[in-house]
Amino acid sequence: MTALTAQQILATVEAVEAGTYRVSRLVRRLLTDHPDLPMRSLAPRMRARTYGDRSGPVSAATVDIDAPDIDSVLRWAQALGAVPERKTHINAEFRYECARFRVEVDGVLVEVIGTRLLSAEEAEAWCAQQAQPVGDAAGGERGGE
Repeated sequence: MTALTAQQILATVEAVEAGTYRVSRLVRRLLTDHPDLPMRSLAPRMRARTYGDRSGPVSAATVDIDAPDIDSVLRWAQALGAVPERKTHINAEFRYECARFRVEVDGVLVEVIGTRLLSAEEAEAWCAQQAQPVGDAAGGERGGE
């Protein structure tokens, strides 16, 4: 393995600075453009890494948004022009629906996720529709709508 040069190390730091700027600018824009869209939590992240045998740093700027419910995920998706994936998860311990999507906005990967617990009746109805027993340990996760 080749040792990193000072130039490679500084390029990595510059990638972090540029990515952090993009993330903070995007979060501010989301708050300004979509003040009505709820978040339970927000996790802006930036990471960069340089390998001695590559010409430049590998970096990733991301913003993870935890929406309070499925409806909020759908609203975020509409606002950002994304198509959410919805799945229902049924196993011996948990019964819930999850909606999520990933979309790149201004060079930043945005991931929005939200869940809701299913009642026993909803889980039974969903399993009946899928022709699966409730709590089927062999299945665990079952794809939803």
